[in-house]
Amino acid sequence: MASLLQKRKIKLTWSKMVQYEKMKILFPGIFLCLLFANCVSTKYTYDFEKGKELNFSMGKWLLNKPYMNPEINRVYDIAVNDFSAILKDSLMEVEDLRGSHLIPNKMPYTPTKKELEDIALGSRCDYLINYKLTILSAENYSFTTSPPIGTVIRINEAMAEILIYDLNTLEVLSQSSAIGKVKVKISSEDSGGTYVNLASNISRSAFSRLIKRYEKYRIK
Repeated sequence: MASLLQKRKIKLTWSKMVQYEKMKILFPGIFLCLLFANCVSTKYTYDFEKGKELNFSMGKWLLNKPYMNPEINRVYDIAVNDFSAILKDSLMEVEDLRGSHLIPNKMPYTPTKKELEDIALGSRCDYLINYKLTILSAENYSFTTSPPIGTVIRINEAMAEILIYDLNTLEVLSQSSAIGKVKVKISSEDSGGTYVNLASNISRSAFSRLIKRYEKYRIK
């Protein structure tokens, strides 16, 4: 009798454990469903002023780490990861060349001809990749709140720019940009709580998406 009771307890305990594990799986899924059912999508636009289709199979490419970018290390990690997927071993990081007196500690987004000459000489690379992220508007938090009266339109918007120089000719090889924008219209009668992409997240997403456009349009 005791053995049967013990087996029943074990069975009930196991059943509860299974139910618990199922709930652990279901709850995040339910949360995500509710979240994405009540969110505003971000729209992205792209522009290539010059150099949309590039041949990445030739030469060495130097990746800068621009000091003016917000969240500099986080953005740099995106740059290294996404450009490495395109360039493989042909990508060189400016961080590895800081020992050269010809490589400035803070390389500007638009270097002068003299600076480009020094970078070419100090790095022995053929191309320089520069990038810049800009927050254009940050009027929303992660979740919207209703105004006390009336209706308001709030916008989160950010831009990512990429500028690639040919260090042999000292000329711009490619210039591109991506803009991400989310626009929310909310009134005092709305309950709020709609998820909105933060401007900082938009800037990083726009940057990564723009790099992937180079992969898409590359000359193979």
